[in-house]
Amino acid sequence: MSGLWPVALWSLSVVVAGSAGATEAVNEDVPSAFSFAVVADLPFGPSAEPAMADLLASIDASSASFTIELGNIKGHDEPCSDTLLETRKSLFEGIQKPLVVLPGANDWLACAQSADSTYDPQERLGRLRELFDPAHESLGQETLAVARQSGMRRFRDYAENVRWEYGRVMFVGLNVPSMNNDYRLAAGRNGEFEDRVIANHAWLERAFKIAESRHLPALVVAIEGDPEFQRPLRPPDRRLTRRDGYYEFKLQLRELAAHFRGEVLLVHAAANGTRGDEPLTDVQGRPLRNLVRVQSFGTPNLRRWVRIDVDTRRAHVFGVRFEEAVPAASLPASAAPGSGSGMPDESP
Repeated sequence: MSGLWPVALWSLSVVVAGSAGATEAVNEDVPSAFSFAVVADLPFGPSAEPAMADLLASIDASSASFTIELGNIKGHDEPCSDTLLETRKSLFEGIQKPLVVLPGANDWLACAQSADSTYDPQERLGRLRELFDPAHESLGQETLAVARQSGMRRFRDYAENVRWEYGRVMFVGLNVPSMNNDYRLAAGRNGEFEDRVIANHAWLERAFKIAESRHLPALVVAIEGDPEFQRPLRPPDRRLTRRDGYYEFKLQLRELAAHFRGEVLLVHAAANGTRGDEPLTDVQGRPLRNLVRVQSFGTPNLRRWVRIDVDTRRAHVFGVRFEEAVPAASLPASAAPGSGSGMPDESP
């Protein structure tokens, strides 16, 4: 296959009403072969902001059609203030191509543990929604049409849960953070977790149903937290000292992927990128071959990003590359799309 594909056009984006109450976002006039970028955990501190700017400039100069930022746009120990969030948003707004930002644990959950903060995590999540989740479009100077779960009356608070179709591939982003998905052992403290699990379940199920009804060949699921696939997939035992907060997500993902005729790609945050593995087994203990997991780069690896190549004409839709960022000052003023590291393609 060829090394790079031309940047897709955003000449027509369609948002139509969906039967479940939310809108459906179909970005049309997209070729069957395209690529997108995945990043996370950046920047952790003001000193990392220049490296982040270089990274985003490199993505803009590449063939990637859009970027998914999986969350953690601030360090665990950084302030949870509006000022910091607005500063980070301004950095993202400089990107030319569409950008979808998901919430990470550092961005809201960790605010309860910050030494200089008395912020309530759910209030901070609400502020993230206001800043980073415009109604029916992504961030970026060029935008994607997206559907948000907040379009459904029952789930009007969950604007961060997002979905869009691009090049005959369904993309769905969910609020599944690290810190054990905010499950807490103390009794009576899991209202946020329980409500969000219900919302996520409905949103993920809806995405698969739409993909099946439209006979799409592939679906991408994006989250921040590492679901800890190494843990046995067993019903939670309340006698355990640490309950698996990702159990419900993994159980549903296994069921939906097992019945989906196409390929499923899960991307989540990690410090070191991983090209791909098959993290789940079916009920008989056999690997789910159509479900592949790729982990992103993040702090301290701010010079690398994951590029996912997509070609719906192939038997294996997804290919993975690791790209190197270059200093923004060294990029030409009119950097032509299609530049990249030239690393060989490697399908997961």
